[in-house]
Amino acid sequence: MDSRPQTGVPDNDQTPGTLQLTLAITNRRLRLMAQISRIFLGSAPLAEMATELTHNICEAFDVDASAIRVLEGDELVLLAETGIPNSRAVPRMSTSDGIAAQLVRDHRPIMIENVATHPSTAHLHKAALQENRYVFLSYAGAPMMIGNQVVGVLGIFSRSETRKFEESDLDYLQIVANHVAVAITGHRLYEELDQDHQRLKDNISRRERAENQLYFNTMHDLLTGLPNRR
Repeated sequence: MDSRPQTGVPDNDQTPGTLQLTLAITNRRLRLMAQISRIFLGSAPLAEMATELTHNICEAFDVDASAIRVLEGDELVLLAETGIPNSRAVPRMSTSDGIAAQLVRDHRPIMIENVATHPSTAHLHKAALQENRYVFLSYAGAPMMIGNQVVGVLGIFSRSETRKFEESDLDYLQIVANHVAVAITGHRLYEELDQDHQRLKDNISRRERAENQLYFNTMHDLLTGLPNRR
């Protein structure tokens, strides 16, 4: 059995068609890295920019769906997705067990070729079928990290067929996840600074109005509004 990666750095034994496909995948992924910074430098709402990014991630990894979840307390909250109908998406996911717990705990990417038969996900797959939630066959996910801190999870899904994501896929997914973590954190910091700046401007404006009113009251008769005589 040939265990060579299907993606990543091309080798000399690849056929022209396979080499062309590998180069196309590499180019898509290089473009994705450039797109991450460009998207999050915009002024659009964070969720809107993250949704655009999940679309680009689907193209770069040639998958049916992708999702970005951010860590809030002990839950992973859905920030953006592509390929998952809103009515079937899970808005919040506990980090106490399952795949989410493994990603947050172990700080490394994971791959499940068939979620219907894997011991960690078979019961979740069955529950998703029963509850009419989004059903997929294969999954790869990576923790979104800044240093040693997990700020979220990036997941990609294959729905149409089972897929064995290669080590090169997981390595690249982790790189993308870390860049997304930095971009999201930076965008949130910018929003916080912008809000602080706006609050400061509002406070200064209120103080100026109060000072102007005080000056007017000092210089004018309160009953007539006429200037006081000196």
